[in-house]
Amino acid sequence: LSVAVFICVLVHGTAALPIAVTINTSSVRARPLFGYGNEFVFQSNNDTGLNRELESAHSQIGRFPGGTPSDYWLWSEGWVNVSSDESGCSKLPRRTTTVQELREYLIATGQDTILVVNQLQTNLSYQVAGLQAFAAAGVPVGHVELGNEMYDATRPDVLAMYPQPRDYAIRMADWTRAIRQQLPGSKIALVGLANDWDNRTRAWNAEVLQNPVSAGADAATIHLYPGLPSMPLTPDNLPKLLGLAFSNWAGYWSYTDQTIPSKFRLWVTEWGTWGNTLVLNTWLQGLWHAAMVLLLPRIPRIDIILPYCAVCGDPNMPSFTSQYGPIEPVNATNANWTHTPSGLIYAHIFSGLAASANIGTATFSPNPTLDPTEPGSTQLFGLVGLDSGHTPTSLVVANLGGSVFDLDVSGVLSCAAVIDAYFPATVADVTRQGITQDQLVHTHTNVGTIASLPAYAVASLSCA
Repeated sequence: LSVAVFICVLVHGTAALPIAVTINTSSVRARPLFGYGNEFVFQSNNDTGLNRELESAHSQIGRFPGGTPSDYWLWSEGWVNVSSDESGCSKLPRRTTTVQELREYLIATGQDTILVVNQLQTNLSYQVAGLQAFAAAGVPVGHVELGNEMYDATRPDVLAMYPQPRDYAIRMADWTRAIRQQLPGSKIALVGLANDWDNRTRAWNAEVLQNPVSAGADAATIHLYPGLPSMPLTPDNLPKLLGLAFSNWAGYWSYTDQTIPSKFRLWVTEWGTWGNTLVLNTWLQGLWHAAMVLLLPRIPRIDIILPYCAVCGDPNMPSFTSQYGPIEPVNATNANWTHTPSGLIYAHIFSGLAASANIGTATFSPNPTLDPTEPGSTQLFGLVGLDSGHTPTSLVVANLGGSVFDLDVSGVLSCAAVIDAYFPATVADVTRQGITQDQLVHTHTNVGTIASLPAYAVASLSCA
């Protein structure tokens, strides 16, 4: 069974043959949890403005305390261990987040959270007591992550604790059993990988996730940081750069299927792009991230998708920024937050699917090829939101090409539709670094059954 939508391609103002868009009903699955990764050493938990932005962006889950600081965090102090900190965070202005403050933050933002335990520096009894304290305070403890990037061979303290990947697996088996006993409803994730680059990472999934001692865990975390090649951002190169999203996604799917046992669910607790510095902080980077957000749910085992980050120390990754940049002064009370290009796209996709119990892949037949050298890359792709009875209620689409498409959505939405779209005003704006939210075009139009999808646009459609 499939549900059809019809799209006309407009090239230089001339309508081509309609493109039929169907919902692949065999792909329908429960919607994963979407949200923003956190770095609480940079994020003020009591900033009401940022908290409102996170809530309005429909961020469903975060990560506490987030990233490398998790491996040095003392839950009882709400800050990193200043006497033994290899992350450098102890030198930052102190922004404590106590157990109670985390609860208040989650209520204010309407989010769940992943709790990342400090297994590198503390003992099991201390961390179990911490999880129990969080639970007693009303903090959700349903998702527990056993450390951050323990495969990283550039960290001497990690190598000292876990000389071989199997050392991590053996130690975490005891932690898994104890956490399961004390918090039986929690899902527990071990550190995993979706690609490799050295001897340690090549051995990681085999020695950790394929190791019988790890059978008690529920999930594996994966961090995805594809590198974008250096090349000029000419119109001819845009399809090549955007097409890499498809090959990277396919590679992650293949690698995890081959190396991570099928019993483990997958949590993407960090991901972003690096490499070509011309791409960073552009709408082009946002489109790349849109491709990944819309493609990753096609990997059936992925239950959580957290791009890095809400606000953090990497100037190329934040989803929100203010007049101070992505990191406000500790005591600031007047930060005016807005989205970065990537953050705006995340929020638009998250919001477009927030009310959906299920999602399914939108397929286009025919679908214009994006880059002939990247197999499977297409200009059009998207997800359909469905209710619990599998009735379509929304459509989120991205157009990675320079053509305009007319959409007939009557086969998906049995109502007069509204299209909410963001896109650059010119092709030059696709690659304009530092472009702000108010410099992009935003349309919100009652369209009935026919909607126009602009070039390089990300749009959501729903009933009026």
